[in-house]
Amino acid sequence: MEEKKGMPRWALGCLAVIGGIFVLVVLGSLVGSGGDSGSSSSSSTGSSTSSRAASSPPRNQPTEITFGEIYSQFSAGGNLSDLQKDAKWDEYKGKCVEWNGQLAHLDEALFGGIDIGFKHRRATFTYDVLVSAPSRMKDELLTWNMGQFYTYRATLKTYPGVILPMTADWGCDD
Repeated sequence: MEEKKGMPRWALGCLAVIGGIFVLVVLGSLVGSGGDSGSSSSSSTGSSTSSRAASSPPRNQPTEITFGEIYSQFSAGGNLSDLQKDAKWDEYKGKCVEWNGQLAHLDEALFGGIDIGFKHRRATFTYDVLVSAPSRMKDELLTWNMGQFYTYRATLKTYPGVILPMTADWGCDD
């Protein structure tokens, strides 16, 4: 009797893990960007963030929102549930920020444009913020150096996930 030779069990297990991670990444990006009607909510919870959101500058001017403020509330180790994060993100989504980050990733995006990854925390393995820039920025971005710090303006899109970075669109024009 001839023994069937197929893929080893450990290889099948690796494929299953990789497939699971891929599904989580895709679902995380869909969930993080879902449910936006283009308007920001004005909550009356009385928190300093809510009062600042109500009196924020015009969309094309940077707000006082810091990376640390977002990270402390929305990181995996925070005390908010996913439902609470989704509701709270309405206060930040679409807001303009001006931050200084270390260039950790620069590549053409899958569906056009340029992806720029900025590292803000020393402990981060890859990057904390992934900014989508238009293709017209390519010549300027080709002069940037990995590991250098750059100040950038971006419009917030999605909060960070367990393994996903926060996402934003280049600039603050609308």
